[in-house]
Amino acid sequence: MTLDFATKGTLLYMVACELASTLDLEDVFRRVLRVMIEISGAEHGFILLLDPAGHIARQIPARPDVSPSISDQAVAQVAEKGLAAWAIRHGKVALASDVRTDRRWFCPPDAPEEIGSAMAIPLIHRMHVNGLIVLLHSQRGFFTQSHVRLVELIARQAAIAVENARLHAEVEQERAALHSLISGLPEPTILADEAGRVTFANEVAIEALGISEMGQSLAALMPQEQAEELIAKATTTGRSQRMEILYRDGRIFDAKFAPVAKLGVAICLSDITYLKQLDKTKSQWLTTTSHDLKNPLALIHGFAQLLAEETLSLDGQRCVRGILSGVEKMQALVNSLLDLEQIGAGLCHGEEQSEVGPVITGVVRDLQPHAVEKEQSLTVGLPVGLPAVQIEPLRLEQVVKNLLDNAVKYTQKGGHIHVDAEVQEVGVLVRVRDDGPGIPRAARSRLFERFYRVGSQATIEQEGTGLGLSIVRAIVEDCGGKVGVESEEGQGSTFWFWLPKAKPLSETPTSKPE
Repeated sequence: MTLDFATKGTLLYMVACELASTLDLEDVFRRVLRVMIEISGAEHGFILLLDPAGHIARQIPARPDVSPSISDQAVAQVAEKGLAAWAIRHGKVALASDVRTDRRWFCPPDAPEEIGSAMAIPLIHRMHVNGLIVLLHSQRGFFTQSHVRLVELIARQAAIAVENARLHAEVEQERAALHSLISGLPEPTILADEAGRVTFANEVAIEALGISEMGQSLAALMPQEQAEELIAKATTTGRSQRMEILYRDGRIFDAKFAPVAKLGVAICLSDITYLKQLDKTKSQWLTTTSHDLKNPLALIHGFAQLLAEETLSLDGQRCVRGILSGVEKMQALVNSLLDLEQIGAGLCHGEEQSEVGPVITGVVRDLQPHAVEKEQSLTVGLPVGLPAVQIEPLRLEQVVKNLLDNAVKYTQKGGHIHVDAEVQEVGVLVRVRDDGPGIPRAARSRLFERFYRVGSQATIEQEGTGLGLSIVRAIVEDCGGKVGVESEEGQGSTFWFWLPKAKPLSETPTSKPE
């Protein structure tokens, strides 16, 4: 069986077209087997797919009329010994022109009764045998070296086709598994493209949000401007973004926008309506309780001060001092709680402006005696010409004082504290640095929560309500700013806040826009 160059080229082209027409693994198997049988003139054949470990992963039996159990057993034997095993082991075509005289031949139980000659053709892709084809003929001497050269050419293309189909099948399986996983998530999950159109939504999202069709704009689900901004940030920075969504039926969702390469942004929604209701109830209770406590505490404080002016024994004086100290702590706590509620309700948001430099130097001057008591150095570094920022002077003083007071309180004796400011394009950044004990990584994300205190030895030894930093965050964010912390345990901390520059007086509205 000798073919000229042109015939070989035509034949290989036809084979390539045949094998490239599908990526279905089962279909590729059958096409490869059919092409091999037709071109070689074989009467029977079967094909095996091997996994990376060399074990049989899939097979099409030689004869469809043979029961699967017999066929599986026979194929396993063929792959372990005989002509097929030799071809797999050596990575070469094994030719047995006469099976009776070839010692490598092993006759499987389901083989045709009369077998005269056979070929085992390994399918090799990137130096690895990923499959095997066995061709059979009843005539002795039917298969020759010409057949070997021909099937070797076809086997190269067949190996690529089988590998591509196998990889395609694996991708489809992974995709199906991922689809099942996302569809089964208990939280609403949406995939959106960069234009803000929904490209996928799991069943929970479809039911919870009433998504009618894919391609629907996110504008129907959340504020369009916020959604577009967060999608743009997530895709450009590669970092997740978060926002709270007030849905049209009153539910509140915590939405996390996570970038997904080449697909857009995955949006995971958590219904926090119940938590918000609990938080509202808690705030109302705290506000009511704080108001109810304010007057009794003022009375106790007043009577204790009157007692302090009387002539008392040493024990009596010590008790009165204890009463005054305890009441003053309770009053500070109540005032802080009321302060937080006022800020949260927007009652403290005004259009006043503040000069950063004088406020910082005034707070540093007030706290300098406390720093001296602990032998600490408290320094300031401010650039000339700091612009005014959009915040009430008393609120700015409260922010700076809370941060500096914490730095003095928690920095060790003999430590160093430094305050500086930096003018940025549209705002001013203020930093409070110290060389104190630092903050554990696990505690940093909760530092600005109400009543949270770091459970370290340095904080346990100091008194506090755990409300100072939450007040700082509430004030700064209420003025359109940002607040944060950078710290390494044992290497000190840097607390910072950023506030927008003050608007020109001509641009300052007389009332807050709706």
